[in-house]
Amino acid sequence: MVRQASETCPACGSREYEQRGEKNGHAVYLCRECGSLHSPRFVLDYDGYYDESNLSVPDFVDQQLDRTVSALQSYRQTNRLLDIGCGAGSFLQAARRAGWEAVGLEVSARAAAHVRTQGFDVFLGDLSSAPYPAGHFDVITAIELIEHVENPLAMLEKVKRLLRPGGVLWGTTPNVQSLSSRVLGLGWSTVWPPEHLQLYSLSGAKRLISAAGFRNIKLRTSGCNVSELWHELRTGRKGSNSNGASDNLAESPALLGDLDYDRVASSYRLNEAMLRNSFTRGIKSAANAALRLTGLGDTIRIRAEK
Repeated sequence: MVRQASETCPACGSREYEQRGEKNGHAVYLCRECGSLHSPRFVLDYDGYYDESNLSVPDFVDQQLDRTVSALQSYRQTNRLLDIGCGAGSFLQAARRAGWEAVGLEVSARAAAHVRTQGFDVFLGDLSSAPYPAGHFDVITAIELIEHVENPLAMLEKVKRLLRPGGVLWGTTPNVQSLSSRVLGLGWSTVWPPEHLQLYSLSGAKRLISAAGFRNIKLRTSGCNVSELWHELRTGRKGSNSNGASDNLAESPALLGDLDYDRVASSYRLNEAMLRNSFTRGIKSAANAALRLTGLGDTIRIRAEK
């Protein structure tokens, strides 16, 4: 059933959406205009989100972050970079290795304290209350962040104000139209309300970023957690229709999740295995090229200029 409601799609602002089911006790809605998913607004306390298990990353992640920072070199003027939701501080460390004056922002007191021990200035709180002056940064990063934010448009508008003219927003967010999402529907582990309040399509992400006033918006997709696909299909969790959602989602065992399965750890293991030799690295590179071309990658990579 198509629903008209006062709550709008956080990506495109449409009031037309339909319920695709429930997960974790929260309704999940599909926007009929842009294809993004969202759940009712719910503010989580992220203070307990971080512990010893997620305050460090494997070495190959550091290498990937070094390549990302290198790609931002052309935007360096003031030499100032802000990482929103800095988490374990891995991106800040990569920026520091490249000579940036990097600072962080984090809503988790535990994570902020951890990153401060690494010698970084970290503001504890959300971006709306951050004390940074307008036009202060060359680069602002938001990695796996905008899917968590209650008001993503307001956050992106603040990001734009904090960037200097010509500065860049670089970020990532899950792709709701990825291969994993199409195959697994709401059984995809990334569909996880209320931690993830919304998941964007490419169209929805572009509309949102454009509405915040950015220009030269470039989006591409990459990555696919093949181990999760295999795990879910092998354990009988497939059940999606052509719209990427199960017809019986509220009753599907896939929605109960698998407490013994860790999608992040499995993704790390797969990536580490693929990077061990030139042959598997070549396979990974070819797969990512195909995911970029088709728009089916699990992750949307965002680059947008002020």
